[in-house]
Amino acid sequence: MRGSDKSTTVTKKTTAMLSNVVALVVVLAILVCTQSQVPPPRQNETTEGPATHNDRPSVLVGSSDEMIPSPHLSSVKQCSVYCSGEILASIQNANIFEDSKTFVDMPLKHDPETVIEAFNNISIKNYSSLVQFLSENFLPAGSELTSWVPSDFVAFPPFISKIQDANYRAFAQILNKMWTSLGKQLIPDVAINPQRYSMISQKRPFIVPGERFNEFYYWDSYWIIKGLLTCGMNETAKGIILNAIDLVLEYGFVPNGARVYYLNRSQPPLLSEMVLYYYESTHDLDLVKQALPVLEREYQFWMKTEHRVQLDDGLILNRYYSSNDLPRPEAYREDLAHTAHMSPEDANKFYTNIAAGAESGEDFTLRWFSSGTNLSTIETTSIIPVDLNAIMYKFENNMLKLHQFVGITPTIDFVRAMEQRKTAMDRYLYNEKYSQWFDYSLKNSSHIIKHYPSNWFPLWSGAFNRTDEKFKNQTVVSMLTSGLIQSGGVISTLGDSGQQWDSPNAWAPHQSLLVQSLLELATPNGIELAETIAWQWIKAAYVGFQKYGIMQEKYNGFIPGDPGKGGEYPPQKGFGWSNGVTIEFLSMYGNLQ
Repeated sequence: MRGSDKSTTVTKKTTAMLSNVVALVVVLAILVCTQSQVPPPRQNETTEGPATHNDRPSVLVGSSDEMIPSPHLSSVKQCSVYCSGEILASIQNANIFEDSKTFVDMPLKHDPETVIEAFNNISIKNYSSLVQFLSENFLPAGSELTSWVPSDFVAFPPFISKIQDANYRAFAQILNKMWTSLGKQLIPDVAINPQRYSMISQKRPFIVPGERFNEFYYWDSYWIIKGLLTCGMNETAKGIILNAIDLVLEYGFVPNGARVYYLNRSQPPLLSEMVLYYYESTHDLDLVKQALPVLEREYQFWMKTEHRVQLDDGLILNRYYSSNDLPRPEAYREDLAHTAHMSPEDANKFYTNIAAGAESGEDFTLRWFSSGTNLSTIETTSIIPVDLNAIMYKFENNMLKLHQFVGITPTIDFVRAMEQRKTAMDRYLYNEKYSQWFDYSLKNSSHIIKHYPSNWFPLWSGAFNRTDEKFKNQTVVSMLTSGLIQSGGVISTLGDSGQQWDSPNAWAPHQSLLVQSLLELATPNGIELAETIAWQWIKAAYVGFQKYGIMQEKYNGFIPGDPGKGGEYPPQKGFGWSNGVTIEFLSMYGNLQ
């Protein structure tokens, strides 16, 4: 079959690239060593993550007169049931449901005050009385949702006809059809009685990731929207963007997901990227005009809250942050188990850092841990992450472009913001020795010398010198020799911690952003590696679908097509961004023989 022929070609190509790279590494090493000026290491580099603890991290946040207050869940009525309090604690600790998320997704039959009164009237709160209480006061999880088939669904979008291989062409048709099974809309009562639902009301239907994730998720939606637009489903994509705009208008930011218990954190801010990609696909200038003031408000959320980090020299970068100081409702028992032997102060810090880790979208990974593979040592807020700052740089650049499309001058000097961010990224994140960017430990004032896909995301954002050919070639070599590129995809880390964003798992967002990063270099070896990574992902998704009949949330990077492992829940199927990225790659490379 042509599909298997293509896979064999890709494997040979990868082997050839890896076998030849050693000589190039030697040459480049000689060049680096013979440079007349080699900058000294910036303070101390750490290979084991931020393991030591100084008393004062070199971080300041904006002055009090310009800071935006953190969101307060107490202002949301239903949070007295879903976000904290005795009902939440009693139900979750009773272990009635295998998945902690099940309870907090169950709609109320009555207003929160009535439900709380009924709970307080239970004389003996044991397993059986709590089960009865649930039966009398709650509906099953998912009752607020109905299936929805997008009206703009097209059975055979044009990109499919350009795919040369018949097997992959049929596979693309299947992926396209999956949008009809992932479409959801809310019942009218969510808007009428929002106090009875953990689901945040949304005016328009949307596409969900799949299985337990049956609501809108922020950064997932970027790759879902890219897939939808490739499939010609412009109105569905627009509806998701407009729902996200409504969330910013209501809360000042886009939450992690459309549930009230996610209101203490966001996710990687990709809304400007969604708007830009939508405009480039549709030329809908009215949406851009509608989005611009909302995007500026979201930008301020990241720049005028404790996400903003001012380093000792006055330069500004960003970190993931949450003001949360309680167990996450959707992972209540898991968080309590991790803090069982902690002091109250340490437990509160853990709850802040675990929520910040969830905000990163990579929940969870040893990338955020201070000690080995131990989740209890998570300290996300003490790390300046490469990916977030690459995204913020792209955010600033997108705002310039979108204002130019509309023909108006932005109220924020985004040119200066980009210049200052690039200076900060060059100074604090880039490592010339390794030809890549690294996360920065605020506690150690040093790089965290570990290989992650995000180390190269500044290429995707454009925060690099496009005229430096030596730098560009060294950067490709650094990726090739990182150990992350495997036969079933680019893995998330080199360490297996048992967490889902670590080895052996390969995730769709990483593949997409790395391919785009390599294409931004516009070098022959970068273009070739981008194609190799894309085809390895296509092959893994295809093989997995043939073997299991489903698309996975994550894949095993060492065994093409096999599901990933680890984390707080079993592997999920569906799956929104896996579908979107596979469609993206098939549209880019499917026409190649």
